[in-house]
Amino acid sequence: MQKRTNRLVGCVKINPYDFGAIQELISLLVKRENGTAVGQSSSVQVSGKRIFISHSSKDVKCVSMFVNQILSLGIGISLDDIFCTSIEDLGIKNGEDIRKHIQDNIRCAEYSFLMISDNYKASEICINEMGAVWAYDAKVRLYMLPGATVDKIGWLCDTRQAQNLSDPVALDQLYNEMRSHFSITTDNFGHWSRIREEFVKSVV
Repeated sequence: MQKRTNRLVGCVKINPYDFGAIQELISLLVKRENGTAVGQSSSVQVSGKRIFISHSSKDVKCVSMFVNQILSLGIGISLDDIFCTSIEDLGIKNGEDIRKHIQDNIRCAEYSFLMISDNYKASEICINEMGAVWAYDAKVRLYMLPGATVDKIGWLCDTRQAQNLSDPVALDQLYNEMRSHFSITTDNFGHWSRIREEFVKSVV
């Protein structure tokens, strides 16, 4: 067994390929922020968004369309339930602790979306977010952005596990799953079909 020698001194550095280290780090950070020692329980509750979107800021145009057209207008999810750093009003507010805010929202998310692209793979921040998302074990949805040539990334050793963001069938599956999870009962499939078709044409 390889001996782990990394220590947490001041600045925290995450190895995105070391799953055990990520889990251990998150556990320690949560206990420290809640003011409890390791091994003790805490009743402190952290509020956060219900959906976390991990993406590269260079893909903000495509991701913004996905959030606004698919999640909000099409499916009917409130923007108040979505955390997306690159979209104004859905990310981090001025003066907030960036690392803690992102951590809280990953921790509390019921669903996490990983928006995979060449830009995503090239971003150390995105890879670290990816590792944290897997460690918290929320429901993770993987989407390949149009034009992506990535074949493997982090724990995602085979990107064939990811669905294409421009695939109408994948979007219909998301529509049904999200509406069931968020208890959205209004009948608007005709509206959804038009939104989905416009989105697919826009991102291809």
